[in-house]
Amino acid sequence: MSKQVLAHVHFLSLLISCEEEQKIALLKTMNDKQFQLLVECFLNVLCGVFPLSQSDKKKLMRYKNIIRKITDRETTRIQRKKLLLKYRNIISIIVKPILDTISK
Repeated sequence: MSKQVLAHVHFLSLLISCEEEQKIALLKTMNDKQFQLLVECFLNVLCGVFPLSQSDKKKLMRYKNIIRKITDRETTRIQRKKLLLKYRNIISIIVKPILDTISK
């Protein structure tokens, strides 16, 4: 995973720091590798590979079924993309700990 993150670290950092309209455009135009990386980030946070703070865990508890749906193998790419667009506010909560770990 770290090779993928390092290859797309600028995409991830832009994704968590941009405004809503730009975030929507990025999510709509991301390529397959960026999409796969984003889903893998969700999966790694769900599995506990990257530590989350208590406040982040509280925020994500509300979206636990959405995160599970995004990481489910039976969910199609189109469904995942729609979920990511609809719940784009949780992307920054998911990606920040990963970027913090990579930057150390």
